[in-house]
Amino acid sequence: RSDRPANRFVAGFVGTPPMNFLNGKLVTDGGNVFFDEGTCRIRLPQDKAEAVVGWAGKDVVLGVRPEAMSLTGEGRFAGEGNVLPVKVGVIEPLGEKMDIFTSTASHPHIVARVDARRDLSDGQTAKLHLDTRRIHVFEPGETGANLSVCPAQAVSA
Repeated sequence: RSDRPANRFVAGFVGTPPMNFLNGKLVTDGGNVFFDEGTCRIRLPQDKAEAVVGWAGKDVVLGVRPEAMSLTGEGRFAGEGNVLPVKVGVIEPLGEKMDIFTSTASHPHIVARVDARRDLSDGQTAKLHLDTRRIHVFEPGETGANLSVCPAQAVSA
């Protein structure tokens, strides 16, 4: 299944636009595990946190597909600790959806495929709400293993 890539190499092939890869560090705080992006922290859901807790304090890569982000914190995007503040660059309308090309101070290229909205303009700041059930944590490197899935569930190329 494409939602459980075995490694970063496989994850980079599936989907258009492709998965976003953010470099950062895993940190533990108050019994939770967070991905520290450099400008914010994303709290990992319990199952992923348990799978990667051994990597706390180490560099990792967070993988998030463009469609696993939203401009609103509703439904599957609701939660705490799942917001990535970004600056909006190019907006590409796609009918009911739009691709927004955004950035943080640590990551200059983050693409989100979100519901189309007319009130968004380039240059403004926005909050991307992540569906944390659909994020992945990879070892560093172009072919880093997916640390957030059991090996038996991972899909290789």
